[in-house]
Amino acid sequence: MQTNLHITYADKTIKDVVTTPADIVALERTFEISIARLGSDFKMTHLYFLAWSVEHRTHATELEFDPWLETIEGVDSEVPKAQKR
Repeated sequence: MQTNLHITYADKTIKDVVTTPADIVALERTFEISIARLGSDFKMTHLYFLAWSVEHRTHATELEFDPWLETIEGVDSEVPKAQKR
C-alpha cells in the first residue's frame, strides 16, 4: 500500500513523497501497531513518522525523528487512487 504525503517545511518548502512497504513496516515495528488499526487508533505521530521515514530512507534528511519534527509545519495525506470511491 502506498500513500502520498505532502510535507510542508518550516521554510514553506512543500515536498510530495510516497511511502513504500519499508516505511509501513518501520511504522508498525516502531509503534507496535498494525497499519490496519490506524483508522481506529490514528495519531498525528504516525503520519509524521511515515513522512520522516520516507525522507530518512531516501537520505533526504540525516536528522533523527524528533529533531526532524522541528523542521516541519505539517504533513497531509492523500488516500491512494485505488481506494478512492
